Amino acid sequence: MCLITKAQTRSYADSLWLAKDYQNAALSFEYQYFTANTDLKRNEALLKKTWCYKALKQFDKAQKTAERMALQTLATDTAQAAIYYELALCAYLAEHYNESLHFVLQGRHFIKDSTLTTNLFPLEILSLNELRRWDEGKAKFEQYATQNGIAASKTDSLYHFIRNPKLRNPDKAHLLSMIFPGAGQWYAGYPNKGITSLAIQTLSLGFGVYSFWHKYYFSGFFTGAGLFNMFYQGGGRYAHYLAQEKNKQLTRRYNDPIKQTIIQTEQRK
Repeated sequence: MCLITKAQTRSYADSLWLAKDYQNAALSFEYQYFTANTDLKRNEALLKKTWCYKALKQFDKAQKTAERMALQTLATDTAQAAIYYELALCAYLAEHYNESLHFVLQGRHFIKDSTLTTNLFPLEILSLNELRRWDEGKAKFEQYATQNGIAASKTDSLYHFIRNPKLRNPDKAHLLSMIFPGAGQWYAGYPNKGITSLAIQTLSLGFGVYSFWHKYYFSGFFTGAGLFNMFYQGGGRYAHYLAQEKNKQLTRRYNDPIKQTIIQTEQRK
């Protein structure tokens, strides 16, 4: 026989939450879920467990927990809207931006009262921006700006980069590095790394040639040529990686001011 009643379990789980013992609170809310006798109580337990994982910054787990909630059992549009917001938010925080957009669209489709889904609008804009779908993001932000009294000039200023975002093509960076060592890193926005890569490969090749010239064939082949081939192939892969990293930096630089504007606007409401 279980010595802890359901009511005591619920109180214990909430007390752990209030004490900021989120890991144990999540376990207690999971137990609460399995002992609940109604869909309402099960959804409540899962929602609180989702909050625990959000507090722990374990956003993947938060999203998966939120997805377990039985939306079809919720009696009101208001309750459904709250869950769709939680789903979209958790997906966004977990950097699953396509999934966040999916939950936004689902919420709008199934909830007919548009006033209940206005809080999904910022998440839609933020997710579009993270996906680098800036044309769509700007169009949505213009609507958001109109609704919240943000000047049109502010929108143009925030999206000033849209015509030429200067993103690098990782495949092009790789190809350039294979054609001319160091060129890919230079193209990716890291000229010093490009010069270093060129210097290392030149020295490796030079050592191989020097060894062959003086009839040290073994060291020339296995050391000189081997090192050159390793740095040559690695240089191409590294240029590809650097281009991706540069794109992430540019994306952050472009998106962060928009994100801060939305956060400040929402905080004023």
